[in-house]
Amino acid sequence: GQASKQLILLLFVSFLFAQDHCANSSEWIHKDYKILSESINKKIEQSSHLVTIAREADMVLSKLIKAKSPILMNWLEKRNLLSQKEELIAQEWRKYYLENFILSKYPTPDHKVNQSVEHLFQEINTLSFDQKYKDHLNKLFLEAQTSSIKRISSWPIDKATKDEMIKKVSSIKLYWFEKLKGSKYQSIPLEFIKWGIAYDPVANEINIGVQAKKYAHDSTIFSVFAHEIGHSFDPCRWSAFFKSKNPFTKLYTCLRDTKSTGARKRDDSKMSLMIQKNYLSKEMAQSLKDNPTCNRSFYPPVGTQKEQLLEVFADWFAAEVVAESSYINKHLRSDLCEKQKLNDGSSYLSHNDRLKKIYFTQPKIQETLKQKSLAKHCSL
Repeated sequence: GQASKQLILLLFVSFLFAQDHCANSSEWIHKDYKILSESINKKIEQSSHLVTIAREADMVLSKLIKAKSPILMNWLEKRNLLSQKEELIAQEWRKYYLENFILSKYPTPDHKVNQSVEHLFQEINTLSFDQKYKDHLNKLFLEAQTSSIKRISSWPIDKATKDEMIKKVSSIKLYWFEKLKGSKYQSIPLEFIKWGIAYDPVANEINIGVQAKKYAHDSTIFSVFAHEIGHSFDPCRWSAFFKSKNPFTKLYTCLRDTKSTGARKRDDSKMSLMIQKNYLSKEMAQSLKDNPTCNRSFYPPVGTQKEQLLEVFADWFAAEVVAESSYINKHLRSDLCEKQKLNDGSSYLSHNDRLKKIYFTQPKIQETLKQKSLAKHCSL
């Protein structure tokens, strides 16, 4: 009786503690972000009425109406537009057409449409990122990069391995949007608007998209940078890019332990079926088998468990870097205080688990923020 009462009390106290971190973190979204977001939507809407884009959208719409297309009916029904005036339907359709047909298959064969889109994205870029903001982010990134190198240098691993990691981390750069044509975003323009701070392994760069403007606090941005830097040598990237023997295998075992994060393994049970149905080429399947901790956008298929160790490892590394920085404060990863719904098989842990089982298990963070965690801390 007494022991179970104490356990309940302990659980309650630790719950209160973790709640506490999120009590003052509802302000994680920058106060100017809503205005920026509305301005961007307005720009997209205005562009959808440009002659070049509207003409094409209207032509498709009238063909679909003539054919009494069930797809169109479904679209109208979903948006409660069935009984609306034709002008309103045309307006909504133009915006939808721009986002889902023109921007998802960009560049188009029509030079004039491309010019309009290019101009739209120049405007969005100018709205989102002025030089002052860029300088600030570059400075924070440099700090995160320097701190990451310092952390790696402090580890008890052999010099050759360390040198290889430090070389990789030192050469990471930030990638800023300049223009659509010839850029990373050329064939996926909407990614520039829908993404924030994301590591690109092929170029060894961290892409900065519009969503980066959501973060209100430097401590969160610093930590997100450290997380993205961690992706440059996460388990998947290690097997793909590094020659040295992986020094983290014991750490991975610890992170998979249910007493720690319980990071789940990739579920390959659908692989042979996907090969049979030609959804997966034999070469791609072999590459996935050779790199068992890698996920691809199309694999494992939706609803099947993706590998979780990559995100868990990047969070673990970020916590280790933050622990030695001046950024341990009440705004640390306050973005993870937002409630979110995860898809089945997600490669992420829940926001709450990321905070409690990774960031708050790091001894220095735990002590400074007065956080309790029931999960165990994995160290190298």
